[in-house]
Formats: sequence, structure tokens, C-alpha cells
Amino acid sequence: MFTNPFGLLALLALPAILALHLFRRKFQPRVVSALFLWSDESATPISGRRRERLPRSMSLFCELTAAACLALALAGPRGCTSADGVHLVVVVDGSASMSARDAQQTSAVGRAREHIAARIEALSSGSRVTIVESGARPRVLVGPAAFTAEASAGLARWEPSALHHDLHGAIALAQQIAAGGAIVCFTDRLDEGGLPPEVEVQAVGRPGDNFAIVRALRARDFSGDRTQDKITIELASFASVVRSVQVAGVLPQSGDKPILEASAIELAPRERKTMSFSVPRATGTVEIRLGADALAIDDRAFLAPLQQRTVTLRANVSEELGRSLGLSSRERGPIGRWLALVDDVTEAHSDEEAHVLISTSPGGGPTTWTLAFAPLGTERKDFIGPFLADRRHPLLEGTTLEGIVWSVDPTFIPLGAPLVSAGNLPILAEDKLSGGRVYTLALDPERSSLQRSLDWPILLANLVEMRRDELPGASATNLLVGDEITWRASTPSAAPLRLEGPRTEREFPARVVQSLDGFDAPGLYTLKQDGATLAYFGVSFADASESDLTDRNTGERAAAVTASAAAPATSRIAVLLIIAALVALLLDWWVLDSRALVQVSSSAAGTA
Repeated sequence: MFTNPFGLLALLALPAILALHLFRRKFQPRVVSALFLWSDESATPISGRRRERLPRSMSLFCELTAAACLALALAGPRGCTSADGVHLVVVVDGSASMSARDAQQTSAVGRAREHIAARIEALSSGSRVTIVESGARPRVLVGPAAFTAEASAGLARWEPSALHHDLHGAIALAQQIAAGGAIVCFTDRLDEGGLPPEVEVQAVGRPGDNFAIVRALRARDFSGDRTQDKITIELASFASVVRSVQVAGVLPQSGDKPILEASAIELAPRERKTMSFSVPRATGTVEIRLGADALAIDDRAFLAPLQQRTVTLRANVSEELGRSLGLSSRERGPIGRWLALVDDVTEAHSDEEAHVLISTSPGGGPTTWTLAFAPLGTERKDFIGPFLADRRHPLLEGTTLEGIVWSVDPTFIPLGAPLVSAGNLPILAEDKLSGGRVYTLALDPERSSLQRSLDWPILLANLVEMRRDELPGASATNLLVGDEITWRASTPSAAPLRLEGPRTEREFPARVVQSLDGFDAPGLYTLKQDGATLAYFGVSFADASESDLTDRNTGERAAAVTASAAAPATSRIAVLLIIAALVALLLDWWVLDSRALVQVSSSAAGTA
């Protein structure tokens, strides 16, 4: 039988070949002196309108054989006993809870692998397999439409570690590949959740008790001499009874040197407890460990050292204006209150060295961000909200601007994009320069109440944190699985960035600003460039919805449709026919080439 019967139309090439051999061109008479120099072998037939006797030659037989074999191969021959192949499309849940182990030390991942392997083994020849792993960004694990032999290797690479997500994104991707056929979804919880009817659900999870680290934080400790980092850990119990969990802290880069003595913490069902301790800022990556339980991925937290990204501040205003803006005090100095408002800042010695400058006019160095108060004229106009503000801008994050009296000079128009306006009058504008920025504030401090409202310290803190984000280094060093960060280079370099960590070895092009991703598993990551270590990253898994294993279950739901047919592949019969056609064409070439050599030899002998 043939999977592509229209391919048999190629058999029309056979009568075309016969026609070329039947019809010859009629030769015109030529007068020659003698005929003994001309032999019958030297006569070359040429196509024409006159039909002549069909020659019985090996060349004709080879051409007909090659054309017939290629036509039959194009028709897709199949053996009458062979079964049609199907396209098995599988969606596997990439959630970290799939790795949870039961009392027999078996996991949902292992059970899903066994089911998938059994289905692949039962497929007929010519079938294809596609495996899609769910996640925040679904990915094709095997395929699309891969051979069955490739599926085992793809399943071996499957190590779920994603945070909580729904399966609809992966299902949508699988639907495009399945082309209307059935999809098999393996997860650890039977929750149809509006899945399409063509999806067969196989839940292979089992409930269990579990303890987890649901929050891990390393921050500057400014309560003492400011030489310490404070580590805060939040533990949660997802067990059905009161149990104790062992907690310890080590330095993995120093041979697991203890930094927090192991202790037992008792947790009631659904109870959460927070613990904190301090370490010197120079301490390397700290790993918090819990005792072994059902899910291992949430029993570790990695906290890398914080990068030093100190912002230098300065105010070039009069003493009276500084007190009016709440920047200075007699005890703390010109910007003492501003320094106390934000962590990890210091006072600059000059305007040019300042990262953030408050002044009555734009100034500072080429990379200084200036908050400049507009010059005051003789006219005044007072406004009481509501004000038109760009709430998406990070400078205004957390502000309300409600109940504020805003007094301005109505004749002054600041440069840049308006961030806050009173009617059609811009009163706060942003001007982005080549290296720095200027935020112009149209405000009369003596008549306005902005600097005495709760929005003023929020605005100042936002300005400092925005400038900190632009400093060289990593935007964060302690992340969660799946996070992305921004790396800013201090000096341009042509060498690529290399990120190394658990299951990760990635290279990124050398750019001044580069987005880094690939933090797909908890552990310690290293960023290198040209052999030098630039930064360490601690990646932890903290997701209470994935750590709670009490609602995991087993069950199934059948699909409303069957699997789609696999695209027809080249069969062994077709391969043999193609080989036979190639052999016939080679034989035809050899026959014609031998005949040409004989003709040349005969002509040379007659001439001699």
C-alpha cells in the first residue's frame, strides 16, 4: 500500500522516456567521397518527429528502471502488515513538588518516567514523540516529533525545580504541536482546572509531611557598628502533627565550616517561625540546612555576600533650606537626616564626587543625578491636589501626593519630561543627560508642604535607590529560582561573561549592561570574565505552595480524542527503491561512457 498515492503520477516518466527513444530526427542526405570511414556505431540518434524502431539497449532498460523505482518511492510504499504511526504528545509538570519522595523513596518524577517509557515502548514503528515541560516559560524537552529512541535521553534530563505555576501555557504549546490530537499530561495533583477535553491527565503524586524554608534574607545590619550582615530565615511546617526540625548553617566554600550550630526547632502543623543571626560582612556564602524530609529542594538556602554599592550623597544648599527640607540637623550635620533615611550611603566630599546631589541648580560630575530646585521669580501660584502624576515612574513609587499644598512660580517651565503636573503646569520634570539626570522641582519651600509630608522621605529614598541600581555590579546577589538580574560593568571589556552553577554553564556577550538568567536550580553560582571572578550568587527555592504536599494525589482523566497520526516517514521499501534507482542510473552512465570510448577508438583507427 502507498501513503502518498499521488506519487504514482511520476510513472508518467516511463512513456516519456520511451517516446524519446522512439522518435528520431530525419537526417538530410550528404554527399561524401566514400563510406568505408563511417561505421554503424558512429551514428548518433537525435530526437525528431519520425518514429523509428525501438532499440533494445541496456541504457533504455536502466532509465526505465530508475524512473519506475523513483516513482514508487515517491508514492510512500508500506508493507501491508505495518501499523500506522502516531504522534505521542506529553506534557510533564516542571514544578519542584514533582521531586518529593514518599516513604518508599519513590518520587512523582520516577513514576511519570515509568509511565511515559511504557507508552513509548508500546508505540508502533514510525511513531513520533514530543515532550513539553511546564514552567513560567514552557520548553520542549524532547522533539518536536522526535524518534522514540530520543525520548529516553530527554526524560533523563528532566529535573523539575520550577516555582508554582499553572499548566495552561505548556498545554497551549502542546496543542500547537499535537494539531488536534490527544495530549497526555503528567502531574502530581489531579485538578482538571479547565483543561481542554483533548488533554488526558495522569496524576502520580502522593501526599506527605514536609518542612521548608519559605523565606531567606541577607541584609546590612545597621543597628550596631555597621560591620555585620543580618541573616533572617523563616521556617514553615506542612506536617499533620507537631514535629521537630534540625537547622544548621555552614560555609560551603570553606569545607562546610559551621557558622550556626545545629539546633532542633519544634513546629506545630501550619506553624511558621522566624530566626535571625548576624555574621561579619566579609563572611562568604552561607548555606542554611534543614534535616532530610520529603522534599529536598526547599531544605537549603544559599545567601551570598552583598555587593558593596554605596551611594554618595551631597546637598549644596543654604543651611536654612537644608533644615527646611529635613536634610540637616545640628547633631548630625548638613545631610545627617538624609544619611539616616537610607542604608549603605555616605556623604560625598564634593559635588563632582556625588552620586546624588540636591542643589538650587544642575551641577556635579558627568554621572551625578541632581535634584534641582527651580529659581523662584516674583509670582506665586498655590495648588492643592489632585495632581497629575506618572505613577509608573520609580521615583514616585509609594507616594500619594494627597493633602499637599504646592506653591510654584507659574512662569517657570522646567526642562524634560513631566512627572508631576498641576493642570497644564509641570512642577516636577526629569531630564536624562548622557551620563546623569536632572530632576527639576518647581517648589517654594516656604509656602509648600511637600517637604513636611510623608511623601518627601519616600521620594528621597526612591531617588537614592534608583541611582544605586545604575552603579556597577549586580542588581542583586541573593535570588530565587527563576529570577533574572542586571549586571553593569565598571569598565568595558571584550571578554564574554560566564555564569557557572548547578546545571548551568552559560556565556553572555560583553556589554556595559547585561541581563543574566539561567538560575534554574538552587545553589551557589559564580560570574566570571576572562578567568576572574566578578560576583557570587546565592539561589534559593522558597515557595510555600510547592512545599505543601498535603494536597498531592493520584488519579486520571481520559482524553476526548485520540492521538494524531505521525507524519509519514521514509520506509525501508522506499529506501531500497531509491538505492535501486541510483544503481540503475550509475549503470546507465557506465554503459553510455563505455560506448563513447568505443566510438572514439573506432574513429581513430579508421583515420589511421
